[in-house]
Amino acid sequence: MSVGRICRRGHVVTGDNEYISPTGKSDCRQCMSIRARTHRAKRAEEEGRILRGPHGKIADGQPKSQRTQFRERARRGETKPLFRYPWNDRFFDAWSNDMAWVLGIIWTDGYLYRGNTVEVCSKDRELVQTISELIDQPGGVRTKNAGQHWRICFSSPHAAERLRQIGLVTAKSFVIDWPVGIPPEYEAAFVRGLLDGDGTVSLTQSRRGQQRPDLRIELNSASEALAGAFHGWCAAHGLVSHVRGRKVYKVGILQQASLKKLYTLLYPSPDVPHLTRKHVLFETWLSIPRARAGRPAAVRSEPESGGTSGYLNQAVSDGRSE
Repeated sequence: MSVGRICRRGHVVTGDNEYISPTGKSDCRQCMSIRARTHRAKRAEEEGRILRGPHGKIADGQPKSQRTQFRERARRGETKPLFRYPWNDRFFDAWSNDMAWVLGIIWTDGYLYRGNTVEVCSKDRELVQTISELIDQPGGVRTKNAGQHWRICFSSPHAAERLRQIGLVTAKSFVIDWPVGIPPEYEAAFVRGLLDGDGTVSLTQSRRGQQRPDLRIELNSASEALAGAFHGWCAAHGLVSHVRGRKVYKVGILQQASLKKLYTLLYPSPDVPHLTRKHVLFETWLSIPRARAGRPAAVRSEPESGGTSGYLNQAVSDGRSE
């Protein structure tokens, strides 16, 4: 049988359909497969066995596996999706502080799969556990990457469509923008979620002679649109922020007055959902007494001998002394 010829069953013997044995004989792969299935079926019939799967059909009246029964019910439309970890798929329908915070986490540490599944992955179990409690999915927290991270998944066509309407997209890292239609009263909760997800809260004391640590709040994002929107939100609330970076945009807040105002916006009450380790650094910085910003006021002093009076730059006792 040569290449390009037609075998006795009508198969074209060429390319992937040709099999050349070690003896040099050419044969049709489809014919070989048919002969093998026929031989297995004949042997099973002689031994009284029932072939399952691709090698044969289960005879009428014979017991079928659970998988086969499920597939038959699925073909008849008698099945429905089974969620191993059920949750409240109406959680994102109405805006709330809890919903806006979870949205901020999804905007940073979340991912929307094409099959209507959302996954949130983080190294902080507390953050993932809080999401599990808010969306009513007990037991949904699992490990990932050999136990180095924690993850939670929730799937629903209704919830996925709602998130897409708000602005969530697949492969969002470089293109995600501010949520569509978010009410102004819930933007602070959304920002708290952003900072808990991809924010940096650092308390440093690196300058020579520095007596009190400095606090720095920074949002890191690969999306220029999201970084610009956060910078605009800060400006709208009187917060001085600075944007730097090219591939990864960093929006930082350093001024004391802006940091104190940001704290009141992010944490209106102690029971709002938040990441504890970042909140603790913020409260530690606030608990440290700090001098008032700016140069101390001049104090008038009389010279020891006659002459005109002068001014000495001395700290006054109004809390501005170091």
